[in-house]
Amino acid sequence: ADMPISGVPARPVSPPKNVLTIDYMQGAWQPGVKYGFAAKIRIPYVPPTGSANQFTIEFGYNEILHENRLEAGATDIPLVKSLINGGVLYTTSIANRSTTMTFSV
Repeated sequence: ADMPISGVPARPVSPPKNVLTIDYMQGAWQPGVKYGFAAKIRIPYVPPTGSANQFTIEFGYNEILHENRLEAGATDIPLVKSLINGGVLYTTSIANRSTTMTFSV
């Protein structure tokens, strides 16, 4: 179902650039209805070390009183799979000469 908002969330322009803020609800969320959205993301080279490795969604996150914080949810995401400290060794860089190359991680 379409989300009950009046526009498209603005692209984050200042750090942290990992937050989409939607402050323009135009209707109520309906119980039992699945809502969704699509967004471009940038996959980091390594998993986060200063925060949880998860996606979160919060409704009323900026409210002071607990009872005004409507809902929240989180889902863990797979760790980023990457190779680090890679290396290449070779026996010569002279053109037209035979060489042995060794790749390591």
